[in-house]
Amino acid sequence: MSRLLLVLSAAAVLAACAPTAPRPAPPATDATVFVARLGADTVAVERVVRDARGLDVTLVTRVPTTQRTEARLDLDADGRMLAFTSETRGAGGEAVRAVRMTRDGDSLRVGDGTSTRALAAGPDALPFVEYAHAPFDLALRRGTDGTLPMATGRSVLDFTVTRDGRTATVRHPFRGPMAVTLGPDGGLATLDAAETTRKLVVTRAPGFDVDAFQRRAAALDAAGRGIGPLSGRAEAQSAVAGAEITVDHGQPSLRGRQVWGTVVPYGRVWRTGADRATHLTTSRPLVFGRGADAVRVPAGTVTLFSVPEADGGVLVVNGQTGQNGNAYDPARDLGRVPFELDALAEPVERLEIVAEPDGDGGRLVVRWGDQTRSVPFRVE
Repeated sequence: MSRLLLVLSAAAVLAACAPTAPRPAPPATDATVFVARLGADTVAVERVVRDARGLDVTLVTRVPTTQRTEARLDLDADGRMLAFTSETRGAGGEAVRAVRMTRDGDSLRVGDGTSTRALAAGPDALPFVEYAHAPFDLALRRGTDGTLPMATGRSVLDFTVTRDGRTATVRHPFRGPMAVTLGPDGGLATLDAAETTRKLVVTRAPGFDVDAFQRRAAALDAAGRGIGPLSGRAEAQSAVAGAEITVDHGQPSLRGRQVWGTVVPYGRVWRTGADRATHLTTSRPLVFGRGADAVRVPAGTVTLFSVPEADGGVLVVNGQTGQNGNAYDPARDLGRVPFELDALAEPVERLEIVAEPDGDGGRLVVRWGDQTRSVPFRVE
């Protein structure tokens, strides 16, 4: 027994003196914070932590109320998606939605906790999450130039990436192009979506405190000072010279921006609102404008577009209805009427479009920012 104890003791001493095998180093991490602003309002903040196997993303959004999304994107050695999971909760911790995507050959298996579906998606597909820019950053880092498939959970949208040295253009399939500058690491440094319907500006913000931002945003919501929808919907009803007229339109806000010539570019067709096309319904025929520029609008519903210019521009009356504001078909135009331009003493924060009585007839008035554009009309 004593000999056995001596052997064990010697073995313990030798083990203690032997050099310790080195422990594997923890995987290196790399963190980036993206801040998305619309005018003076910060609408989303996103923390992205990269490791050897993928990305961990924390996304806090304020539209229409504060929500927090925790997501994990697992990647293969070539930076392509193997799996994606995300869970979104409200400011009080209540569950909002959950998504899981898993690579299965040339498809993605997508589930939301209640059902699972298969989406045809090639190996380059990445997840698309509103207000999240980590997937674009990843695509740019891996050198994407051309089609970028993005899986929403219900469909795959084909974005396109066009690179030009230290800049790139990322085009949403129906919202428009986003101008990107690349950082030294090849990833997204800034993104300007002024040419899209969203018009966000995204920048890297080292050291930005995402958790503190969430607390401030939730407090603003509780105080009734949250952002709400980026573009709500407004309906203006009026009675003019025996006609009942309703204008239904998206209602974007200034948010500290200069509207005319910037948010609303000159010389381009504008939906004259946001989201769904602006619809005007009248119980009696109307005649917009005067003389050779007059356009007759039958009783019923039409859509209103416009082409703003520095001196006013024109109102476009279109016979197509039910479409999104991006779906403008000039072949369906009923005509175009010159705007009359006036300045406003006090800026209007939220876009207003209304038919107002004016003498024996009326006037369709568009008020936003520091200007009013209007056209006269008469009721038949």
